[in-house]
Amino acid sequence: MDATIADWLEAIASFVAAIVGLILLRQLKLMQVQVEHAATELESGVQWNKLNAAFTYFSTDLLLASERKAIAALRHAGFDLLFSETPLNQEQLAALKQDSDHYLDVKDLLNVLEDYCTAVRVGAIDSDAAYEMMGGFVVRFERLLRPVIADRRSIDPKVFCELENLADEWGRRFAEEQAGRGITPKV
Repeated sequence: MDATIADWLEAIASFVAAIVGLILLRQLKLMQVQVEHAATELESGVQWNKLNAAFTYFSTDLLLASERKAIAALRHAGFDLLFSETPLNQEQLAALKQDSDHYLDVKDLLNVLEDYCTAVRVGAIDSDAAYEMMGGFVVRFERLLRPVIADRRSIDPKVFCELENLADEWGRRFAEEQAGRGITPKV
């Protein structure tokens, strides 16, 4: 009889161990799902922060004020930033440089764009969201104001590098997208 009681106890212990094992396995699977869900939520939060930063990294009021001042300053130099198809020429650059306040107004706009482009490069702003929101603006203004950038580079060779690099990258991207649609880009 001792053998049958021992067998029964061993069977019950095995049964209990199997049940506990199944419960633990189920708990582990639930924990795995929770960890995966937490990771997804964390990534979603990171993406939201990057997207949100693309909208709020710098003040729209600051950008618009800088743009308006630059437009007015460039108009005094005989250049229309809004409607020109070609970059500022050397005579217009010379005229702009005659008034240091006007020159600084254009430089301020370029500084705002440089800060934005730096934030994109370091990942503080989602590149795709930034491209959709500001791509045309960055590419166009960098191209039109390239003579001012070159002038500043004669003093500091590192100035506006982020703006130039991102404008080049986004310009190529835009051209590829337009070519895929059978359109010749004007940016």
